[in-house]
Amino acid sequence: MESLVATKQQTLIQVDPATGLLLYKASPYELTLDEMHQAFVVNAPFPEDRSLLFEAFVVYLKQTRSIVPDRRVWVDGSFVSLRQDRPPNDLDLVLIINQPTRLQRQELAGRGLLTMSEASFKIDGVDIPVRQKLAPYGGMLDAYQADASKQNDVARWEVQWSTPKDDDGHLDFSREKGFVEVDERG
Repeated sequence: MESLVATKQQTLIQVDPATGLLLYKASPYELTLDEMHQAFVVNAPFPEDRSLLFEAFVVYLKQTRSIVPDRRVWVDGSFVSLRQDRPPNDLDLVLIINQPTRLQRQELAGRGLLTMSEASFKIDGVDIPVRQKLAPYGGMLDAYQADASKQNDVARWEVQWSTPKDDDGHLDFSREKGFVEVDERG
C-alpha cells in the first residue's frame, strides 16, 4: 500500500499501487487545495498535464463561489489517481449544493459551468444536436451538481464515484475505490 505523507506524518491518501486508484474509504478523502495540489500534481505522474487541469479547477472554484458560496466539492476520475500509464485528460467534479435555487442553476448552466450531454443549438432556425458533451474550460473539467437536500441525488454520486470502471468503461461493482472532498479554505 503506497501513501503520500504530509510533513506532520499524517497520511493524506492511500493508493493501490497496482491500479493507482485511491483505496476505498467510507467517506471521501478530505484534502485542502494545497494538499490536493501536492498529492495529485507535484507528487503525481505527469505533473505538467495535471498542473493545467488543477489551474482550471482553481479558477472554476473561484468563479462558482460567487454563484454558490455554500457548497461541498467532490473530485473523482483519473485526476485523483496515480496511474502511471497515461495522464488524466480532465478533472471530474460535482458541486453538492443544499437546495440549489433556480437562479443558481441558471447561472451555472448559462455561464457554461456545468457539463451538458444532451444539448442542441439553433442556427438559422435549425436544431443542431450536440453529438459530444460540452464541458467547462474546453473539456478540462467535467462539472456536475447534486442537491444535498435530496439524499438519493448525493447517494448516486457516492456510489458512482466509489466504484471503479472496467476496461470497457462500465462500473465494476465487485470493487471499490476512494474519491476526494475539497476543503476550499486551504
